[in-house]
Amino acid sequence: MIARILDFLSTQHPFMLLSRDELEAVRRASRTSTLPAGTVILSQGGTVSPCLHLIAAGSVRLIRDGVEIQILEEGDCFGYPSIISQDAPAFDVVAAEDVTLHCVPAAVFKGLLGNGPFAEFFLKSLGERLSRLTQREVTSIGGELTAPLASLLKSAPVTVPATATVADAARAMRDRRTDVVLVEGTEPGILTDHDF
Repeated sequence: MIARILDFLSTQHPFMLLSRDELEAVRRASRTSTLPAGTVILSQGGTVSPCLHLIAAGSVRLIRDGVEIQILEEGDCFGYPSIISQDAPAFDVVAAEDVTLHCVPAAVFKGLLGNGPFAEFFLKSLGERLSRLTQREVTSIGGELTAPLASLLKSAPVTVPATATVADAARAMRDRRTDVVLVEGTEPGILTDHDF
């Protein structure tokens, strides 16, 4: 199992940014466990996460105040916001199915934050998670879920003809400051910045 932890970590971002010595320190300190579906791994408002959890198999649900915010899957990490802030977890983390976790003790994880690119990954990820949380408006059925789509549009969609080049589409997206463009044609399509 120990060799498999190292093999797994060395292929996962941002662990692949660690030096051989740093990876070896993680391998020596980490432990692996498999938990059944429904297990509460971290509790909102509970104790500070004892480790950085890396999902090796399965998935977990992040739940805040009884509302599911996000699902994390293989290769995703959790527990680091609590470790970095030294505050109680902001979410319940519940196994959505049987889940196998690699647990990197908090002290070892904190030591790795001296590696700039590794630390940058977690700081960006923390910012994205906080942004998602603050922008999310929890609505009940009968609120936004039943609103007509047209009422949610802020501006007309950006479109390009099917004969447009990729460069044309990229320029249209840049000029309108959007990350998506609709492609007109008998079989309409959609192009996003992720496609680039």
